[in-house]
Amino acid sequence: MHDNTLLVVFIGILAFAVLMQSVLFFLMYLSIRRLTGQIRKLSKDLRERIGNMTVKVESTLSAITEVTETIKPVAKKLSESTDMIHARIVDINGFVKEMTSGARREMAGIQETLHGIQGVFGVLSENLLVPLNKVNALTKAVRVAFEVFFRRRKKQITEASRDDDIFF
Repeated sequence: MHDNTLLVVFIGILAFAVLMQSVLFFLMYLSIRRLTGQIRKLSKDLRERIGNMTVKVESTLSAITEVTETIKPVAKKLSESTDMIHARIVDINGFVKEMTSGARREMAGIQETLHGIQGVFGVLSENLLVPLNKVNALTKAVRVAFEVFFRRRKKQITEASRDDDIFF
């Protein structure tokens, strides 16, 4: 009997283990079923949110597309204007270079003319004014000599005549 008792205890333990395993499987089934329900609920909520976001993104995208379409002509005109302004600036730059070189040539010519005029004044001073000063001094000397010779009384020297005497 001893063997029988051992067999009965072993079968009892085995039966209890199978029962516990069945209970665990049943609890796992309930848990999985609850998780499946929650996942379905979350996926439904996620689909709704994604749908709402898709609608918002599409409306934003259409607004951006409209703005882009209205900006394209402006951007094209701006680009054309920029090209035109660049071309005008290049033309103006060429004109300014041409005018500058012409002005430099004219200034060089004016400087040469001024040097020539300075030379002419130098020659005039040496050839005309110096002899005139000498003739003037000579006439004054002759007049003073005549005054001394004829014993004329000398005039009172005024300030203005003294200044005239200083220059000659």
